[in-house]
Amino acid sequence: SSGINAEYGVIQLESELKELKQQKEGLETDLREAKELQRDSAARVTTLNRKYEALFNRTNQVQEEYNENKYMLQETLSALQASKESEESLSSTVAEYKIQLDSAENEKTRYTHELTNLTEKLSVAEQRYSEVHTKFTEQMES
Repeated sequence: SSGINAEYGVIQLESELKELKQQKEGLETDLREAKELQRDSAARVTTLNRKYEALFNRTNQVQEEYNENKYMLQETLSALQASKESEESLSSTVAEYKIQLDSAENEKTRYTHELTNLTEKLSVAEQRYSEVHTKFTEQMES
């Protein structure tokens, strides 16, 4: 009976040993899978870090380009404003010159009329002088 008990104990121990070996293999498989997941995760983290760094660098580059473009736009707007002010000033000056030109034209017209009147008066005076001179000369001769 003790032999049967011993044999039964051996069989039970073998069964437990087999079950423990299966559990060990399962745990080793789980450990391998966990290590693979850990490697995959580490690789993903590295990839994500690279992508983040590239995105960060690109963001900084875009910000610099934006700042440069904003500065150039402000310079252009300032130049346009100065040009507009210059154009307005020039328009004002042109308007003043036009007023002066119109005034000069009016004076020219007035002086032309006066000159015409004076020329007519001179012509009349010369004619009268000629007549008076002719009469005077005739009287002196007679």
